[in-house]
Amino acid sequence: MADPGRGYVHIYTGNGKGKTTAAIGLCIRALGAGFSVFFGQFLKGSRPEGRPATSELAVLNRLAESMPLTVRQWGSGQFIMGKPSPQECADAARGLQEVAPSVCPAHAPHLPLTPGGPFFFLLAHAVPATAWWDQVAALWALGPACPRLVVLDEAMVAVEVGALGSPEVVALLNSRPSHVEVVLTGRGTDPVLLARADLVTEMREVRHYFARGLPARTGIEL
Repeated sequence: MADPGRGYVHIYTGNGKGKTTAAIGLCIRALGAGFSVFFGQFLKGSRPEGRPATSELAVLNRLAESMPLTVRQWGSGQFIMGKPSPQECADAARGLQEVAPSVCPAHAPHLPLTPGGPFFFLLAHAVPATAWWDQVAALWALGPACPRLVVLDEAMVAVEVGALGSPEVVALLNSRPSHVEVVLTGRGTDPVLLARADLVTEMREVRHYFARGLPARTGIEL
């Protein structure tokens, strides 16, 4: 029987619209319940003029000023599809490394962020160093300082295009304390991540106005 007090792993994937939208809706629900939330986006960033690339970031950043919400982005904002640049891969690796210490900010200085450390293991897509993940697990286990909900938006895409390796993501999932709920979003069917998830929702495109040439619209898609 499922334990209602335990945190579970969600994946929202598929070629249909609504994956990030659903994850943000869950963030709003969690904040309304008094939970703390960490929302991070891979392969996304601000426009060159400094404005958020998508409108939801404007309101999430405002909510973070008065509610227990942390918002992070790791990307240039220029990636759309294909092979990510070395910089995008470096940003994604930095993001994954930042997740655990960011949710326990008082203990972040104790993490090994030195050259030649786990950051470089992540860049090489190697299996994470045991000592690094032992320390990450210890930070997550502090419990009360950690968020109740962690959203890693476009993490599935980051793995699909090779910006992240699934072993690193799985190691992070396995190192979290039992009460932390995690949501991974994005197109991607990595079998290791799908097998690790407790809930998988596929957004399937039945009909989309993009096929009629309608561009992405601010406030609806952007």
